[in-house]
Amino acid sequence: MTMTSTTDADGNVTVVDTQQNSGQTKVTETVTRPDGTKLREHMVITDDATGATIRERTFTETSPTDADGNPVTTDTEDNFFRDPQTGETTTSQTVDTANGGTGATSHVETERHTDSAGNVIDESRRAETKDAVGNTSVSDSTLDPATGNTTLTTETKDADGHGTTHTTVVDGSGNVLQDTTNTF
Repeated sequence: MTMTSTTDADGNVTVVDTQQNSGQTKVTETVTRPDGTKLREHMVITDDATGATIRERTFTETSPTDADGNPVTTDTEDNFFRDPQTGETTTSQTVDTANGGTGATSHVETERHTDSAGNVIDESRRAETKDAVGNTSVSDSTLDPATGNTTLTTETKDADGHGTTHTTVVDGSGNVLQDTTNTF
């Protein structure tokens, strides 16, 4: 194991930790702000024999302000994993955003699985939003590679729990196969 540390002009500390174990090398780079909060982390695991990436993870946090001066924190995490036996891969991304002034939040995630030839096994997306008074919206999109159909379901709900669920199914050419709305 080796570890190095550097500090930039803004006081951010970067630590690089390298570990070797069981034919794999793991390198983790972590950048921390002067107040101790994590700004970024990047980790890669490679197979020593082939040099192929087995797993990769990146985490970043940003904290700008919106047009009204409210702090907005966004955490983003990207992941990649390759199964060494099958060659199948999984990639995913999660983005969480919170507005400190308005109380609004959002959560977006995507995930995709492919076989060793790069063919999509399955793919999904999800987006959730919530405002300060409890109104919510959740959308899910799923691709069925066997049929080429994509299903999009959106549920919107007010703070009292009343809302609608809308589902649309389209084929690979974009033709609508189903379109329904239910109120609850």
